Amino acid sequence: MDLVFIVNPIAGNGKGKKTIPKIHEVMKDKDISYNVWETRKKGEAISLAKKAVSENVKKIVAVGGDGTINEVVNGIVGINIILGVVPAGSGNDLARLLKLPPNTEDAIELAISGLPRPIDLGKVFDRYYINIASIGLDAEIAAYTEISKKYFSGKWAYIASIIRNLFFYKPINSVIKIDGKEMERKILLFAVGNGKYYGGGFKILPEAIMDDGYFDVCIVSHIPRWKIPLVFPSLIKGEHTKHDFVELLKLKKIEIKTNKNVKVNLDGEINQDSKLEFEIVPKALNIIGN
Repeated sequence: MDLVFIVNPIAGNGKGKKTIPKIHEVMKDKDISYNVWETRKKGEAISLAKKAVSENVKKIVAVGGDGTINEVVNGIVGINIILGVVPAGSGNDLARLLKLPPNTEDAIELAISGLPRPIDLGKVFDRYYINIASIGLDAEIAAYTEISKKYFSGKWAYIASIIRNLFFYKPINSVIKIDGKEMERKILLFAVGNGKYYGGGFKILPEAIMDDGYFDVCIVSHIPRWKIPLVFPSLIKGEHTKHDFVELLKLKKIEIKTNKNVKVNLDGEINQDSKLEFEIVPKALNIIGN
C-alpha cells in the first residue's frame, strides 16, 4: 500500500469525520493505493502508525489536531517514512508552522504530492514532539479545558479554563539546569520547542526554527496576578520578549526540576512529572509542508 490516512473523527468537533468523504473525492482519480483508518480512542493513532510501518506503507497522512499528529509521530519516529498533515483540529498550530492550505481539499493534495523536508523533534521522558512542550499556566489551562468540556461547548470551555486558572493558578518553584549550571526560578510559564506558535496562535517562541538543531526556550517568571491578562496581547504578536520577566534561550538540552508534579503539555497532549529532561533530536522526521 502506498498511503494511509489516519483520521481522528472527533477532532475539531467532528471536522475529522467530515474530512473522510473529501479524501475519497480527491483520491478517486489518482493511481495510488490507499486506505483510511479511523481512531476510536485516545492514543490509538500511535498503534495505527506502527501498523502502517509494519505493512511497509510509504507515506502516512495524519488528519486531526496537533494531538493526533503527535501520536502519529510517536508511532513512526526513527523510521524512514514520510508524514503528511491535513489539519482538522481546533488550534492547528503545526499547520500554521508548515504553512498548510486552509482549504481541506488543497491540504489533502499537498499531503499527497508535496515534497518532504527533514525537521527536528523534541524528546522528553521517551516521548517525542514536533512543536512545543510547556509547563505552567498554559499547561494548566489546556488540562482544565478538557474538564470544562463536560460543562461548556467549544471556545467556552477554553474561556472557562482561563478564568479559573487566572484566579487559582499558583506559580511553580523550579531549578533549571543548563550546561551543568543551575538557576532557580518561580515560573509562570516555561516553554521549550522547535515551533513558534502554540495555543491556537500564541507566538511564544518567535525566533524558533524547526530544522536548526536547537531548541528555543521561553521562561516567564511569576508576576502579580493582575498583570497576567496584560501579557496575553503581547504573546499573540510575539512581543512578550520586551518584558523584563521574560527570558529567551537557544540550546540543545535543558533540565527542569519542580517542587511538585506539574502538568506538561506536549503538542496538546497532557502528561505529568516533576523532573523533565528535554533534548533535541536533529532531522528526525520527514514531513510535508510549504
